Amino acid sequence: MYYVKNEVLFNEFDIMASSVSRLIYLATYLEYNDKEDGLLVCKSKYNKIIPMNRKIMMSKLRLSEKTFKTFLYDVKAHNLIFENEGKLYLNPDYFTKGKCSFDTKSYTRLYIDPIRSLFENSKVSSHKQLSYVFRLIPMIHYHLNVICYNPDETNIKKIKDISLVDICGLLGIDVVNKSRFKRDMLKFYVTIEGEKFYLFKYVKVEGLESDKDYFVINPYVIYKGNDPKMLISIGKLFYFD
Repeated sequence: MYYVKNEVLFNEFDIMASSVSRLIYLATYLEYNDKEDGLLVCKSKYNKIIPMNRKIMMSKLRLSEKTFKTFLYDVKAHNLIFENEGKLYLNPDYFTKGKCSFDTKSYTRLYIDPIRSLFENSKVSSHKQLSYVFRLIPMIHYHLNVICYNPDETNIKKIKDISLVDICGLLGIDVVNKSRFKRDMLKFYVTIEGEKFYLFKYVKVEGLESDKDYFVINPYVIYKGNDPKMLISIGKLFYFD
């Protein structure tokens, strides 16, 4: 998934927050780009790969007809989804599967099973809250998986963590609702082999002269780096015993 550096995801588009969650979920149904770039596909009841149409998409998203029409109008108006001969496509300028031509450090990998689990474990009414998770992806440090202002910074001492209050500001959430927002973020999880893996950890560090707080995202769900040792270290430090 391609994104603009140091901005919340799809900040350049005036789309509904819930549409972001639904777009990213649909990205897990992409066909490989060496076959047909951007095409959304799924398996039929006979296990055959077939193109996704409106009826299938609405079923996958678990939306009512009215809500689905609103979503489709929203994303088609911004050219994020387009339709041709009854088949539906994600704009390959933002999503692709297979060989990637996106600019280095301007994209992140989306892992199919965890993304699907995250979405499917969420109620339709929670798609807006889930979008906050996804919109923060560009702010994830490529190596440490903390949410910060300078995700490409290589000097650990210079990483500028984003506090809970500042994240609320970035996402347009009233700061009086920060505690509720934090609780909502900490609820999201994926289920793998019957075990829950929570997406966020909230860290608060108290010091003699000042305090700081920040979020860490589970690297087993979303990870921009390519260092398996660091991935394991973050997992052990924040998520597993």
